[in-house]
Amino acid sequence: MATVDAVEVMEEIVTEEPMRNHNHDLIQVLSEKLDGVVRYPVYHEDAVDECEVCMRIWEEIKQDDMKHVEMLRDEIIRHAKEGTFD
Repeated sequence: MATVDAVEVMEEIVTEEPMRNHNHDLIQVLSEKLDGVVRYPVYHEDAVDECEVCMRIWEEIKQDDMKHVEMLRDEIIRHAKEGTFD
């Protein structure tokens, strides 16, 4: 049975582009936006008794990021359906 040399596998991953950069960018930004969407309610809650303007800011930022999440998700789906998500 042949063994796989982990160093060779890592070198192959590093030297070959495992995913097109623009597809990776879509995933990266989607991940960042989703992290924010999860955190914004906490930030909003922190502002409840402190600052009404800050509460509105967190609400608006969350709404904006949800739109961006939808845009990114739709584009990733489109690439996958077209077979260009690699």
